[in-house]
Amino acid sequence: MTMRAIADWLTGSGETDRPIVDRTGLSGTFDFILEFDSESLGREGVSSAARDDSGPTFMEAMKEQLGLTVEKQDGSIPIFVVDNVEYPSAN
Repeated sequence: MTMRAIADWLTGSGETDRPIVDRTGLSGTFDFILEFDSESLGREGVSSAARDDSGPTFMEAMKEQLGLTVEKQDGSIPIFVVDNVEYPSAN
């Protein structure tokens, strides 16, 4: 995957409340395996107490295994907005 594709994939994962934008400056494609506690999905920020048998959370695995961090920043991004939808008229 390219870094842009990885950022798009992470945006679609539902783990963040904001879009993820690639600012790594890395080009090319990358193969990776990400191992994390799937039960931690959606719980990050809810409880910081780790279970005894749990692995890393999604964000911890990204940092530890891939060396990627996600930082919240303000900025502008293009967003497609549908203002109105109507059925087509009969001809």
